[in-house]
Amino acid sequence: HHEVTYALAVPESHPLARPSTKLYRGVHAAIVGGLVELGVRAVRQGEVFLPGDCERSRPLLCFTDLSPEDIVFEGIKIVGSAQRRRGGAVLQHGSILLARSPQAPELLGLCDVAGLSALPREWSDRLFEWIPKALGLRPVAVQLPDEIRMGARERELGRYGDSAWTGIR
Repeated sequence: HHEVTYALAVPESHPLARPSTKLYRGVHAAIVGGLVELGVRAVRQGEVFLPGDCERSRPLLCFTDLSPEDIVFEGIKIVGSAQRRRGGAVLQHGSILLARSPQAPELLGLCDVAGLSALPREWSDRLFEWIPKALGLRPVAVQLPDEIRMGARERELGRYGDSAWTGIR
């Protein structure tokens, strides 16, 4: 809710595929560079060591957890990402939390703290420009087939729209 999500897939042979931190840092450097151009002094979180860090459980909401590769602004996590490696490829996806949500009012978004527009389309256009340019990739925009769009809509209205699953009434 009130976020924009990106996904990037590269082959395992790509120079940024190993170690995993290279792709995180490449993508996040692109996002930080774009944010700096907008006047937002965002930075990589860096190492975070808390007492008992090795044994601690992960919180449900990823924006309440900090990892070294996250992007923060004034101490607030604004970008988080994850990777999956399968079938000779690396998928990295991440989110920019744009604005506070009534479902998680404890989390401020980038636009809340930096005074920027929270229009998701503006942010997706920026990411589509920033990330491929910084990584030397050629972006390919595609229209999803109708059956995939309809399946996503069914999940949105079914599972993700079910108050028993979301806890939102």
